[in-house]
Amino acid sequence: MTNGENIVSFPDRRVIEEEAAMWVAKMDTRDLIAAERQEFRNWLQKSPQHQEAIDRMAAIWSGSDILDDLNYEDTLEPAITGRQPQSRLIVWGMAVAASLLLAVTALLFNTSNPQAETGSSHYYTAVGELKTVTLVDGSSATLNTNSEIEVHYTPDTRTLELIRGEAHFKVAHDTSRPFLVYAGGSVVKAVGTAFSVFLREKNIEVTVDEGVVELLSAPETAQPINEKKGIPPAQNLTPIAALTVGQNAVFSTQIDHIEKLNQQTLDRKLLWREGFIAFAGEPLSEVIDNISRYTDVQIEIQDPSLKNTPIGGYFKVGDVDGMLEALENVFGVQVNRLDDKNITLTRAT
Repeated sequence: MTNGENIVSFPDRRVIEEEAAMWVAKMDTRDLIAAERQEFRNWLQKSPQHQEAIDRMAAIWSGSDILDDLNYEDTLEPAITGRQPQSRLIVWGMAVAASLLLAVTALLFNTSNPQAETGSSHYYTAVGELKTVTLVDGSSATLNTNSEIEVHYTPDTRTLELIRGEAHFKVAHDTSRPFLVYAGGSVVKAVGTAFSVFLREKNIEVTVDEGVVELLSAPETAQPINEKKGIPPAQNLTPIAALTVGQNAVFSTQIDHIEKLNQQTLDRKLLWREGFIAFAGEPLSEVIDNISRYTDVQIEIQDPSLKNTPIGGYFKVGDVDGMLEALENVFGVQVNRLDDKNITLTRAT
């Protein structure tokens, strides 16, 4: 098998399986709102394959409890009720593998409740932890693994600093107080929208899933946000570009690239909020870099010929064993466990 044969292609059946996995992940982390419940029912009735896929994913995940909570079968035609959920694990795409057998990582919910919509707050996550916080204006921030934000609200401004890691923001609409996220020397400005910001070593990555955001560059004199140092005045920020729904950009003082993501790619990119990460043909080196953010286990690719091997599949956040099993079973990778904290990867012989 060549490396090219390992790339995920997502024919219709696999798309259905992917959508089923996302529905089950969503239902296991929170209750669906009314509109989502109807959307799920509409999706479920598209074909027998949709019904079979959701039964299979529910059985893999946690039996029928998820679907019982939704009581979805009561809404279906009699001809398609009475089905027995399948309990056999079917590996699809590029190896769901054992990762889906474990429950999703719980999103830890923490709420800040200052007396007024002003003041400063500080939030962070440990390696492998996800956390959603509600800000005083009704906005929310979901912090990915090993991330940290500082929030500073005044009567005129809503300013946040992403100190490290990645966060997704759903911004409460307030035209009188723009929502500014500082990350390194870059700034993302929004009013009422939803977007993620990932602070990388030399630049930041922004993905928009609702509304419009503006990308700006801060002067080199920009300081971390706190009461002593303050922040650069908004008039000192230099506009670079604007992003709309589905756009992704990497930038610092200038744009490295902007691309328009289709809905499937956008959902996959933000799936970490549901406790999963997903790949669709990314090189093994990039996959390992991403996986390593969620664990303190050191993984080294010792065989350079493996680094560009394209990888695809869904993996539970922090489920290193599930990912390694998939690499061994599907991609011809030899996993060498040196000790509890160190693993090397070579080509299987």
